[in-house]
Amino acid sequence: MDGPFVVDKYISELDIDFLPSGMLVKSDTGMGATHFELVSPRNSIIVEPIRVTAASKVQSARSSDRYLKDRLPLYVGSAVGNMQGSTDLEIIEYLQNNSIKYKKFVCVVDSLDKIMDAISFSDRFNADDFFLLIDEIDSIQMDSSFRRKIEGCLDYYSAQPVTKRAMLTATPLEFSHPLLKEEPITKFQLKNSTPRPTTLVNTSFWWQYILDHVMKIYATENNKVVIVLNRIQFIKLLINQMVKSGFDSSEIAVLCSTASKSEFPDHFCELEDTKFPKRVNFITSAYYSGYDICEDFHLVCYASFLSDSTMLSPAQIKQIYGRCRKPFSILSHYIVFRPRLRDRPQKPPKKTKQDREIPFVSEHGLLQEAKAIVNAEKCFNLNYPNNQVGGLDILKNFRAILVDALNDKKLNSVRHNEDQKKLVISYFFIDSKVENYRVYKDFYALDADPVARLTEAGMQVERDNYYSDLRLEPGELKSFDVKNSKLVNKLQSLLGSTEIEISEELDKMGKSNYPTANHRILSFMNQLKHYFPLEEVLGEAIQTLTTDGVPKRDNRAFKNWLVKKHFQTSDKDTPIRIFVEHFFKVGDKLTSEDVAQKMKDCIVHAQLKTLVGYTSSALISTMGKQGKELVTLAGNFVELKRHRKQNGGSVFSVIRIYPPMDKRPIEDVGMTVDELFFSKGEKKNAFG
Repeated sequence: MDGPFVVDKYISELDIDFLPSGMLVKSDTGMGATHFELVSPRNSIIVEPIRVTAASKVQSARSSDRYLKDRLPLYVGSAVGNMQGSTDLEIIEYLQNNSIKYKKFVCVVDSLDKIMDAISFSDRFNADDFFLLIDEIDSIQMDSSFRRKIEGCLDYYSAQPVTKRAMLTATPLEFSHPLLKEEPITKFQLKNSTPRPTTLVNTSFWWQYILDHVMKIYATENNKVVIVLNRIQFIKLLINQMVKSGFDSSEIAVLCSTASKSEFPDHFCELEDTKFPKRVNFITSAYYSGYDICEDFHLVCYASFLSDSTMLSPAQIKQIYGRCRKPFSILSHYIVFRPRLRDRPQKPPKKTKQDREIPFVSEHGLLQEAKAIVNAEKCFNLNYPNNQVGGLDILKNFRAILVDALNDKKLNSVRHNEDQKKLVISYFFIDSKVENYRVYKDFYALDADPVARLTEAGMQVERDNYYSDLRLEPGELKSFDVKNSKLVNKLQSLLGSTEIEISEELDKMGKSNYPTANHRILSFMNQLKHYFPLEEVLGEAIQTLTTDGVPKRDNRAFKNWLVKKHFQTSDKDTPIRIFVEHFFKVGDKLTSEDVAQKMKDCIVHAQLKTLVGYTSSALISTMGKQGKELVTLAGNFVELKRHRKQNGGSVFSVIRIYPPMDKRPIEDVGMTVDELFFSKGEKKNAFG
């Protein structure tokens, strides 16, 4: 089969008993493909992008008197509303239940391995006995850039026989994986597609436009509004502005991932049925696709190229629009649009104001990079086999350096395989990066034609422009910056706790999602207790993360502080000390540029950015403001005496290199029971 096969409404109208294998492409959402697989007479595993979709499909089937009882589905995943997830034992019992002739599992990607493990232990079934259908594959491709585990479904998909697997989408993306490139494609098309009237509003005053639009609806009608806004800081800003304008805060919901739940203690909600929970509902990328809404509502999408997270594509907008199922409709649809603008010259001495640059990426380039990394690991493994003393630890560190270095560039083109034993190419991540660049060029760039792209996606587009004289108060947007606020708030809550309590909380924090500080940074801060009281460590960290109590958007002061602490607590054989002593000689006379360059060389050669967990390229340039910061940083390693030159500028004399700090007496250190048991008085260093 290849199609296109034309239907009036549903794929079930066709004279077929089963969905075909390979890539299944629908012209529209809501054509009943997953339902068709659920009722088909064969064993199936259906993978959905989000829990609410998987749970609702099972709940709908089990509550229907018309549904065939010999193929009742089982939901596998965490609880959603009244639908509980299945335990390992319940999965095994389901497999053994003779009254269920055709086994139908419905799960999210993260739970697929649970089903496969249960099948592998069964004496009645093999994985080959099931048809594996991955729904909304484009969402899984794009989500792989920040949900690394979900690409594991590709490993299971590849292992299935070619006749026992299929991927489903209404908005297909290109694949870089060689196997998926060769998958047969079957197309299904509606005879008459539903029109999607859309207004494209060009504006730089996005928040004021959305606020005016929502408040007008709020004042004149009772219909719900859905705002697609994939940036937590902006959602907080709009909620604050809405409440100031008289909107009832209890009528606002934020539907986002559970990882961001703590950001919205008063507004976080999960979708538990086919209706949105409140009058105004903000949705993030966790709710772009994969669920059905059975009510009318107004839709507002914020699409801006100024941030990767808000750079909606026409395909994603089509998916979001398609959440509304017939006979219900979207009452109005506005895309608040911020494309790239031409650089705006300013009067001297200001610099030309420039929009951000989107660096070129290509599938070929990303694949070559990924292959080089994978081959490098293979070479390293030959020289440090796992059975060699200490070899495994060396290999783990090597992998960590490689993966962290790629993370630093936001190019996660390799990943660990399912058993964590080797690095493999992250094809879905490569797909997502290539798609992001294509969306920028075709939809947001200066020479792009956004109306044409939306028309191709089935939108009937009208254009509008919006301007406002209103401005935010100075620092108002900054005060909602989520990047550091979550970490700052948590650290501030620990002040006044005992050292053991702080230590235990830092350990717990390492297992959570803190954008500014990963597990390695938090573990390092915890280990500083061997040299400094932890309350002192918290105070210094908070000071570098805030200005007048408000979290900073710039993390360079915090990162420089981490580097300083690392040097203070490192012994003479640590790489950073070796390179500082190599580049800085007592008695040297150095210009500011010399100091900045030598400091940069120390950081790069010692790979300190990777070890400390940097995710920014702040320590690259030695010129201007960053060069001054490098000189300041060098003052944490080396005692420098500054000499003013008569014709301007400065020369620094190297007086000495600061020696390592002495450890605190062990009895003064807040050691947990586990640490005392683990170390027997023997301390791990800051990086394990």
